[in-house]
Amino acid sequence: MKVANHSFEEGLGENGFPVGWPSAFSSPAFGLEMTLSEAQAYDGKTSVRIEDRSASANVGLRSAMMPVKEGYTYTATVQAYNETGAAQFYLEFWDANGTRIDTGLVGSSVPQSWHTLQVRRETPKGAVGATLLVYSHNANIGVTYYDNATLYEEDPNLLSPISPIAHIKPAAFDLSAAPLGVTSLEAVRAKVPDAHPRLFVTPDTLEDLRD
Repeated sequence: MKVANHSFEEGLGENGFPVGWPSAFSSPAFGLEMTLSEAQAYDGKTSVRIEDRSASANVGLRSAMMPVKEGYTYTATVQAYNETGAAQFYLEFWDANGTRIDTGLVGSSVPQSWHTLQVRRETPKGAVGATLLVYSHNANIGVTYYDNATLYEEDPNLLSPISPIAHIKPAAFDLSAAPLGVTSLEAVRAKVPDAHPRLFVTPDTLEDLRD
């Protein structure tokens, strides 16, 4: 599934928020705690920068609603770069009344490098849409950049079931009819040449042979 403006390269829309990301979480407007930035970028030249200055407030940016199918599984990812503090990422499911009915969450405090945040969740009963939320939680203070958001859909009808192991009937062998390839004693004796008989000598008979 395509996430609109997944790498924040399309600038701001008429509402002042990034195209495809039309709403904030606990923030009055885009451009205060949240800004577009070229200081860090994973894909393209631009990412979204969230700066949380308070340990008693939260702030986040939410994507536009994307349709989902009940019974399907969805995997959401985003790249995060923590300059300081920690990152959080939500996959949110909504019903037809616009009520958030389920979420999946992942967080990370890996510093000073781009890394993947991933959430995998089955669509709950009654869900008709999903959103992605890049977020700084209530107790966090820090700066995080987010980029390259994705959402993948898994169709359960395309997953191949595991076939049961078939019962294989053991083969029957008649061992009495199988040639063993063992040479008889008579045949071995027949191969001993008459001109050079082999003698069996013991210490007791050695002197008799010398005489």
